[in-house]
Amino acid sequence: MNVSYYHKNVHSLSNATKQYIEQRIATLEDVRRIDMARVELDQTKNGDFHMSIQANSGPHVYYASARSSDVNACAEEIRGELRTQMLSEKGKIRSLVRRGARSLKKKLTISDDARL
Repeated sequence: MNVSYYHKNVHSLSNATKQYIEQRIATLEDVRRIDMARVELDQTKNGDFHMSIQANSGPHVYYASARSSDVNACAEEIRGELRTQMLSEKGKIRSLVRRGARSLKKKLTISDDARL
């Protein structure tokens, strides 16, 4: 997984903070494999942090953002939102596959001459 950081109005981003963000993103790997993640971090004048993460997983792109007084709280909130989006997408794909299987099963007909 490739993680790129962009920060504005933040003088330095510590290695501990980067590791925490990467750990939060890595917990999403059990839902979907993440190829690349882009983390944008901005600090407002009153001291609040605004973080947004864009995660690419094959053809799917997931995006979430959060605003909080703590960077770690932003990362935790975004992780929950991205996980919800990924599980929703996974459920949609699963239901489409099942619907296609039902349609195919209905199209298959058994001959009246068959002995079962």
